[in-house]
Amino acid sequence: MATPQISQAFSYLPWYADVIYVLQNLQAPPRLSRTKIRFLKKKALRFCILDSTHFWKNHEGILLNCLLKDEADKALQEFDAGDYG
Repeated sequence: MATPQISQAFSYLPWYADVIYVLQNLQAPPRLSRTKIRFLKKKALRFCILDSTHFWKNHEGILLNCLLKDEADKALQEFDAGDYG
């Protein structure tokens, strides 16, 4: 089974790095304590990687694209300008 790839930019964000590690390796980083490993695995259940895109699953199971700050700012500007169609 191939390891899912994702934008390297997400790997550099402190709170995303460990979640991405779990999604790509199906295990937590070995440096963590047992308590942190349990917490991280539970947190990672809310995320997935599909076609190299990082998604967050909302409470209804709908996948929402995770965006970096500049991507989110651009999406908001396009929405405000009416360029969302």
